Amino acid sequence: MKVELAIELASLRGGSKNGGLVFTKRKGITFARSKALSVTNPQTADQIKIRAFVTAITKTWKDLTEVERQHFFAYIETYYPRACY
Repeated sequence: MKVELAIELASLRGGSKNGGLVFTKRKGITFARSKALSVTNPQTADQIKIRAFVTAITKTWKDLTEVERQHFFAYIETYYPRACY
């Protein structure tokens, strides 16, 4: 939502801890947006397993040759065509 402020308030940025709005300025225009909900990061056993898996496959991907990567992409395009954008 576009907000027009008085000159004294034109440099208003940020938000308050209890407020529902955050003010920001882009291209010389001050905007207000609703404050994002606080994000929680519970360390469940499933989340820990998934994060470890993603870390492992990321490291493994870096070790693949270009030919192996091309084979992977060909496989994905063949068996999972909806995943290709």
